[in-house]
Amino acid sequence: TRGRARGYLRARQVPGDGACLFHTLSAGLWESVNGTHHPMDRKVLRSQSLRLRARAIDVLEDRRDPKLYMGDNEYMKASQLLEMAAEQAACAKDEYC
Repeated sequence: TRGRARGYLRARQVPGDGACLFHTLSAGLWESVNGTHHPMDRKVLRSQSLRLRARAIDVLEDRRDPKLYMGDNEYMKASQLLEMAAEQAACAKDEYC
C-alpha cells in the first residue's frame, strides 16, 4: 500500500446487498491501487464489485468443476463449495447464484 505500513487495515461499511464480500474486495483493491478510499456509492466501485461477483459465479457454475485451492494441497471442487453455500442460504444451487 502507498504510504502505509505493510498490513495496515481499515474498517468500513459496505452495502449489505448480497455482494458485500465483493464490495469489500473492490474497496480494498481500489485503495491499494489508487491510494484513496472512495465511498461505495461511486459507480466505478460498484461496477467493479459486480464484475468480481460475476467472475466468481462463472467459476462456481463452470461445467469443468474446477478445483479451488485453500492452501498447500487442500482444495474442494467448485460444485462442493456451491452446494455448501446454497445449503447455508437455505436455497437450491441454481437459486444461489
